[in-house]
Amino acid sequence: VFRGTDNPPERDGSVAILTRTNGALLEVIQTALDNDNDFKLFRNPYEIADMAIALKLISIGRDDKLNAQQVTRYRYLVELYNDYVKQEEDNITPVKFFTYIAKATDYDIEVISCVKFLHRCHVNGVDLFQLVKDAYKKNNPKSLNYISTVHTFKGLEADTVYIHDSLDQSIKNVEEGDIEPYNIYYVALSRARYKLDSL
Repeated sequence: VFRGTDNPPERDGSVAILTRTNGALLEVIQTALDNDNDFKLFRNPYEIADMAIALKLISIGRDDKLNAQQVTRYRYLVELYNDYVKQEEDNITPVKFFTYIAKATDYDIEVISCVKFLHRCHVNGVDLFQLVKDAYKKNNPKSLNYISTVHTFKGLEADTVYIHDSLDQSIKNVEEGDIEPYNIYYVALSRARYKLDSL
């Protein structure tokens, strides 16, 4: 239950868009860049796009381009790609690999969100690497338009909070007994000082 207060904090005009995953966050960043909107990120765009970049490189057989941290962090994705290549041999495509990896990771929410974003990039002709560079340049630490995952925004507030669809989807497909998606959703809702809406 959410209740107001007789002594609300002063308004600063801040607006936050909160997502469940980094893949969804990249989608919001792309939209902001396309619309030339001012925004503030709370993490380096290269960190936000780390898994998406790794998946992109792995899907085209260029895991040799992964940095040392990515090699360690995403070794399991490289192994899955190698298994996929052995199974497919002549019919290797990034799209088929993404379908394969989604199933192989038991539809891991972060993997799925990155796969969806990479598919969106492919369909719309968006260069992931250029997008990350542009986000790095456009990121304005003084902006009151925040773009963040819920996890990163925990403990922070904004006058207005928009809940991204990735959060709604995460509670629509909850397995029985799994309360984590509800906890994350609650954190997102409780970041708003005055106004709460969906995106």
